[in-house]
Amino acid sequence: MHGTRGRSQRRMAMSAEGPGSFGALLRRYRIAAGLTQEALADRAGLSVRGIADLERGARRFPHFHTLRCLVEALELAPDDRVLLVAAGQRQPRSGEPAAEAGTWRCGRCEHENASEARFCVGCGCPMGVACPACGIVGDPADRFCSACGASRTAAAGVNIDARHAPIAVRATPEPVAAADGEHKQATVLFCQLADTTLVRSLGHERMLSFLDSFFEQAVVEVRRFEGTVSSFLNDGFVALFGVPVAHEDHARRGVLAALGLQRALGERSRGMLRIGLNTGLVAVAQIGAGADRRVTAVGETTTVAGLLQQQAEPGTIVIGPATARLVTGYVRLVELGRVPLPGIDELVETFRVTGVGPRRSPIEGLGARALSRFVGRDLELRTLNDVLDQVAVSPELSARRALSEFIGRDDELTALRGPLAKVEAGQGQVVGIVGEPGIGKSRLVYEFRRSLGNRRVSYLEGRCLSYGGSVPYLPIVDVVRANCGIAEADGPGVVAEKVRFGLQEVGLEADGRAPYVLHLLGLGEGAPGLRQLSAEAIKARTFETLRAWSLHGSRRRPLIIAIEDLHWIDRSSEEYLASLAESVAGAPVLLLCTWRPGYRPPWGQHSYVTSSRSAASARGTASALCARCSARTGCLRRLRG
Repeated sequence: MHGTRGRSQRRMAMSAEGPGSFGALLRRYRIAAGLTQEALADRAGLSVRGIADLERGARRFPHFHTLRCLVEALELAPDDRVLLVAAGQRQPRSGEPAAEAGTWRCGRCEHENASEARFCVGCGCPMGVACPACGIVGDPADRFCSACGASRTAAAGVNIDARHAPIAVRATPEPVAAADGEHKQATVLFCQLADTTLVRSLGHERMLSFLDSFFEQAVVEVRRFEGTVSSFLNDGFVALFGVPVAHEDHARRGVLAALGLQRALGERSRGMLRIGLNTGLVAVAQIGAGADRRVTAVGETTTVAGLLQQQAEPGTIVIGPATARLVTGYVRLVELGRVPLPGIDELVETFRVTGVGPRRSPIEGLGARALSRFVGRDLELRTLNDVLDQVAVSPELSARRALSEFIGRDDELTALRGPLAKVEAGQGQVVGIVGEPGIGKSRLVYEFRRSLGNRRVSYLEGRCLSYGGSVPYLPIVDVVRANCGIAEADGPGVVAEKVRFGLQEVGLEADGRAPYVLHLLGLGEGAPGLRQLSAEAIKARTFETLRAWSLHGSRRRPLIIAIEDLHWIDRSSEEYLASLAESVAGAPVLLLCTWRPGYRPPWGQHSYVTSSRSAASARGTASALCARCSARTGCLRRLRG
């Protein structure tokens, strides 16, 4: 009896871990998306332990809300969504009647109908359409599912197994009319293989294998920056950034994805690609039928992006003027001049991307942007002519001159100087600046740094990015690289030498601690000695090394660590900052962070933790600003006159 029961349990466990099980499918889709369990948990709003339990079969049938979160986080195609949802649903019991293959059961009268029947022969009810995400049957006229909110328009091309859904959907896809085009600002990326002799040199089978690997890596890089692959070409692809999900920094995401793809392919394959990007207004719609429906963008922006790709030399990335204006400073650019493009009336200014630039903050490098043309405002131009003479002397302004005067925020700046005085006296402080987007958090941090003058302090900064929530330790890597003076062009050997020097400079033993820092920076030099340690052990020792580095360094001079935009922080960095905040009480360390309302930092309530809300300028401040402008230019007197 017990032996039979044990064999039955083992068979159930094997089925739960089989290739078609929910856990196996989840793991396969996660890996295909280029996500770790931690990254998937962050995207889906679930726990890492829950993801691990699902993948190893400890939980075979998750709650529907969990299924929906996973499907949305993985960004699956409709047929893959149906497959994953079906695998996560309980099978009908042996005593329950199941619909025969090739038939569908009416939801009103329970009558069995032939697969080709479009209406029930028992009651005349039309065949329902199952949601491609959750399998719930709805009215064929419904565009969205009433149970999960997913689009039902893709369901016509998906075949759901009768064992997992009450009604089977017709397997033959029917044409689906494209939705009306929606106009959006987006960045379009065209990428194509430049070497036309690859087929002859590799052969057909190896060429197919190469293309499969290339497209897989391309999808990983595009999804890393939350873009969408619009279409696959014979030897390339088209990707969109900013649609269907809007991002304020879509141009930067697109260019960084192109650089990431070059870096991922390595030196030998890098010269095979030609990449072109352009930014502007596009008309967006889902085009296609069934599972082949994809988000597509059309318009002059898309056309120019394709033409720029054709103009690019092998191994280069070429962008248009609109993209260049949005990414200036964030990446390094070389001006190529104005070139003619087929079908485009005017010459198009082009730029070549050569690498990642030093700019990380909206405040940095503002002067690198040229002013746009001043059109259609002649009356205001005549009135404020003397003001424009001062700010439009050169198309390129320094960051200091491009910034407006810092007026009416003395109290906020003073509130930061108080904790700084305590830090200089040896009392650690944690300060948070909370404010809505655009209220001036970065400007306040910038002015605070400027106010330090020649004070004997060390100032290190890191920034969380809108697309960096799935990149572990992103702001912490910024701090480490700034502390060691690591440049983008430094090779692994130079980086390792700088890390060891940085540790020795504050009195830490480099041989035992450098491997953890190099592992954090993604360098192989630190990996061999860590292979016998678990991931949790490496994480704990990395945290301990970074904390000791900061605390020992603060003994030489007070240390200020500024981390901006915590609302975009990844989980690993958040855990480290929480551990650092718990350790700074007796050390001259100031941890200065900014975030938007709605985010709650992980550190507890301590006497050395303070936060202030950055508010909009008061009416008196606006008056002072106008008075300052009037005193300098006389523009208000001219307006009144």
